[in-house]
Amino acid sequence: GESSIMPPLRILCLHGFRQNAASFRARTGALRGALRKLAELEFLDGTYALDPFEVAREDGSTQVLSDRRTWFIVHSEGRVYESIESTVTHVEDYMRDHGPFDGILGFSQGAALTALLCAFRVRRMRRGIDSPLTRLRFAIIASAFTPRADDLKHLFDPSVPDGDDPPVAPIDILSLHVTGETDTTISPERSALLAGSFVGAQLFRHQGGHYIPSG
Repeated sequence: GESSIMPPLRILCLHGFRQNAASFRARTGALRGALRKLAELEFLDGTYALDPFEVAREDGSTQVLSDRRTWFIVHSEGRVYESIESTVTHVEDYMRDHGPFDGILGFSQGAALTALLCAFRVRRMRRGIDSPLTRLRFAIIASAFTPRADDLKHLFDPSVPDGDDPPVAPIDILSLHVTGETDTTISPERSALLAGSFVGAQLFRHQGGHYIPSG
């Protein structure tokens, strides 16, 4: 009967660098169509606004984008992420207000953040901290890299303790890691390296480049 039909999964989607919620939603139309009866995808804007920048159009003209976002403000050649706790709080607040969410889907910089949120989920659970992250059941991590900030790298290294606590990695959550064979922005090797920081990670390689496939 009707009562046995499972409600769709609710997935929070985190865009890449120089994207925003609307642009990422537009890029995932085929994926949303494929998942239509299985999952509801919600899209969140990155924490920080970027300065306007020009991009080339296909016809050779240029366009100024003034509404694009980033999750991290990066210094020292990637070794310092400014105010990372602000970004984690930004996501947690949204999840608390609009959840519950079953999973997170992140792309590129948003996938690095998704991995970081999975690590923070372990921390929150260990320390008995109430967080919507603790209710997540899975993560989909597409075209990702391991966060390079000096104070975060240890979260992905099973040989390094987390302060007075044991290592966070390998991170224990159901995870699917998606990578493109011809991705020249973030190589499949970098994505596979991050997948190695998760318990029982599933790795899916598609034939394309730096995008999320639809099927």
